[in-house]
Amino acid sequence: MNKLPLLLGFALLAGVVQMALATKIIADPAALMAIPLACIGYVVVIWQCQRIGLTVETRRFLTRLGITGLTVRLLLGGTLLATGVAGFFGADFLTYHEIGSGVANHWLGGPPLPQGDMNRYLNLGSGKSHGSRAGYYYFVAFFYALCGTSEYVMAVVMSILGALSCLLVYAIGRDMFTEQVGRRAGALACLFPSVVLWTCLGYKDGLTIFCLLLAYPCTQLLQRKLDILPGLGLVLSLGASYYVRGYIFYVAVGPIILALTSRNSGEKRVFYNQLFGLLILVVALFASGLGNNLLNQLQEVNLK
Repeated sequence: MNKLPLLLGFALLAGVVQMALATKIIADPAALMAIPLACIGYVVVIWQCQRIGLTVETRRFLTRLGITGLTVRLLLGGTLLATGVAGFFGADFLTYHEIGSGVANHWLGGPPLPQGDMNRYLNLGSGKSHGSRAGYYYFVAFFYALCGTSEYVMAVVMSILGALSCLLVYAIGRDMFTEQVGRRAGALACLFPSVVLWTCLGYKDGLTIFCLLLAYPCTQLLQRKLDILPGLGLVLSLGASYYVRGYIFYVAVGPIILALTSRNSGEKRVFYNQLFGLLILVVALFASGLGNNLLNQLQEVNLK
């Protein structure tokens, strides 16, 4: 644990230098807001490491894992944006940036987006538009309104979610199998090249992965005991996944329903808790409109 302050200081220094350099290269003053945001991210990640770890030695491992995961993503994302090669891996984040900037500007008193962009990207009711993917534009707009319209802001946000996802992967592996499996899975999620790439820039993949990983422990807690907080967390994570990447929501709901209804200890109380939790989930989905959208979209599904 003696090396933790030194490691944290180095990580913060590297992040500040990288962001400052990137700001100078592309002349983007709003990117400076990414620096305090990154510092907040380190605090959040370390706090979660202390919460998830069950022993002192485990908390040390998770702290190293979380700091490494966040630092690697910050440096890679900043470098790709500063050098201008980020679009080579996929220019989707540029669209998210453009629409999110327009929405944030409108929230702050500016003109609204052109009607064509509104219909194409933000029309939640249209099955032929981005529909169930429109939520990510508002997610981007929220941080842009709060911190400034810079691609670096979303790169930092996604890096934080990517680092937190590594911790969730560890927890899932530990709870399902063993401590060793959890550590290996967390390390792979932390440093696997494609996972790092898609969680270091403003792609929606980082948020999608985080929502899916968050849904698992909530489901696991509901299996054990009926509680309002895991139920709320499950509904929110599934709802967010629907509005970020709709088809992922449909894939995730099936296994969760099976988990809530098929796995119990044989006690009637546990079974009734699971059944009641499932009922709450179904009611919440239809009350929010997600269930109706699911039924409507299933009618339009075909192999094409």
